[in-house]
Amino acid sequence: MIKKHLNILFIISIVFCNYFNSSAQSQYWEKVNIPAGYSNNYWLDIFFMPSNKQLGWICGYNGKVIKTIDGGANWTGYNVDLGKNPMLESIHFPSVSIGYASGSQGIWKSQDGGATWAEITPAAANNLWGCYFPTIDTGFVVGGGCGMAQQFFKTTNGGISWTVFTANAPNIGLCDLILEPGKDTGYASGSGHIWRTIDKGTTWALFS
Repeated sequence: MIKKHLNILFIISIVFCNYFNSSAQSQYWEKVNIPAGYSNNYWLDIFFMPSNKQLGWICGYNGKVIKTIDGGANWTGYNVDLGKNPMLESIHFPSVSIGYASGSQGIWKSQDGGATWAEITPAAANNLWGCYFPTIDTGFVVGGGCGMAQQFFKTTNGGISWTVFTANAPNIGLCDLILEPGKDTGYASGSGHIWRTIDKGTTWALFS
């Protein structure tokens, strides 16, 4: 009986050690080195490929995007639309080569992993914020609100054309959204409110 209790205590101690070790690792953050010309920028969003945790992008002020292929050990910097120098609020890559970035001045698309970008801003877009692309062709971008109409844009051809759903809830901005591949339901958030779609982003309504 004593030996059995000792074995149980030994197993419990291993579980606790493993738990606290993993917990400590999850709470540890290490500063990464950002290349010259990008290190003093303000960064607003980050995305890493679910299928490759070493591959990621960060976007922010002045139309700047940085990319890592080795989990943050090294970064390469790129500039999006040097004419506008947009503030990029959101970045999303549905594949290793095709990605999208959005902000107050528009939305841009890359087809070479973030090295170069082309503007694909929807017509009549106002003050865009977050974007989300579950596939390389299907995606969504939100904007407006806070004194203007809320705008929910949707594309099914990689930004060649867009449809828009407009709402007029008072003093509610839009920041970000998410829809899962193959699902009808998605959510958008901003200004203390949550919006929901149940028809794959075609229409939206206040949810919470």
